[in-house]
Amino acid sequence: MFNNQAAITQLSQTIGANQTAISTAICNLQGLITQVGGKVDFNSERVINASNMGFNSVNQTILTQAAQGRLENCQQTNALQTAVTQASTNIGIGMTQGFNDVKNLIQMSMQNNNQNTQKILDGLNQQTIQDLRDKLAKSENDKLLEAIKALKPAATTGS
Repeated sequence: MFNNQAAITQLSQTIGANQTAISTAICNLQGLITQVGGKVDFNSERVINASNMGFNSVNQTILTQAAQGRLENCQQTNALQTAVTQASTNIGIGMTQGFNDVKNLIQMSMQNNNQNTQKILDGLNQQTIQDLRDKLAKSENDKLLEAIKALKPAATTGS
């Protein structure tokens, strides 16, 4: 036990435990190893080696499960990223289509408005032309009536 005293002192200082408690725990562990060795007909070294192999197997299992967990997290993250990317693409496509539809509706509305405006102007132009014709005809009629009236008194006096 004296060969391990420096290690026990260092361990007790590192973990903040009592040296006597650590020495007692080591003695108890050594007694259990000897007891297990006697039950399975192994010496202490074989029990410790078997224990280490078991710990290594447990450690390997823990590491494997941890790696699988990280892999599953990566796969889930990748699936989410793919879904978000696809959703963003679909939204972009939908917005582009929506903007194109609005643009086309505006262009069609402008064409219809231009056609309607042209029809109104054509109608106004036709009305204006007709009004001018009517005024011209009335003016000509008025002039003819004036001329006829002017001729009537001269014709009555000369008879």
